[in-house]
Order: sequence, then structure tokens, then C-alpha cells
Amino acid sequence: MGVGSWKLGTALLLLSAICHLPSPALAASTRWVRVTAYCPCRICCGPNACGLTATGRQAVGQIVAVDPRRIPLGSMVHVNGRWNRADDTGRDIKGANRLDLLFATHEEAKRFGWRWMPVTILTRREWQRKLDDERFERRMAEIIAAGQRLAAGTYRRADGGLELAR
Repeated sequence: MGVGSWKLGTALLLLSAICHLPSPALAASTRWVRVTAYCPCRICCGPNACGLTATGRQAVGQIVAVDPRRIPLGSMVHVNGRWNRADDTGRDIKGANRLDLLFATHEEAKRFGWRWMPVTILTRREWQRKLDDERFERRMAEIIAAGQRLAAGTYRRADGGLELAR
């Protein structure tokens, strides 16, 4: 890789951060899925329910049960307005168009029932890339804002560093 291609790659990365272009490496898949609800109780999880997921984590928080042959455990799943981690499996969860959303209580799970909903799925690698992209975009916005304040003269020197003029 030559210096010119490095400069071009850097320029494209900066341009995508400034213009909020989607990252080409982020290959999220969105599809309509039948979403059911469950809680960690014996009614939902059977007589051997112990409050742990298939991955050994506590069955609390933002967790979904998936078919691990279709959606890898550890993936991030956006459903019902929040990101959930695919940490559990279920005997009735078969195929890519089915998942179970964890609720804290049996009443909440019954109230939710089941629904067809759009679901976005990111693998662990894609999720990490999304977080890295968001951090990069925030940092670029800070750098651009600092440059604009510096150009406007709202920074001044103080003990060898820069600080905001009051």
C-alpha cells in the first residue's frame, strides 16, 4: 500500500465521519420477525428454570433468545426500540424469523404477547465496529468544533495550553 492510497483512505474516512455516511463494513441485516415475550420464571422457562441464560449470564436486562444456528449467540439485536444481546435460546425458538424478548416479570411478558416486528441484527464484530464508528464521529465533531472555536478566536493561551476564553 503506497502513501497515496493511505492518504486517499484517510480522506475517505474523514469525509464519511464529517458527512455521516454509513460505514461500508457495517452489514446489518433487518427483517420482520415474530417476537414473543418471556421472563425467567418457571412458567416461561420450565421447571428447571434457574435464572441463567444459555450463555451462563443472569437472565436480567436486555436479552433475547434466538436460534443459535441462525443468529449467533452474542449478536446484538435491535427490537422494540432498544438493543438487546442474543444470550439465550429457547425450545420454541426455531429459525431466523423468530425470537423471544426477555421481560422482568411474567405480567409484562403476558402483556407484550407476540408481535411481528422489524429486527436489526449485528454480529459482535459489526457491533464493535458500530461503537468504534460512533466514538470516532463524536471525536471528529469535538475536533471540528474546537477548530471552529480556535478560528473564531474563542481560545486563548494559558500556561502552555489552550483553554476557552470567558
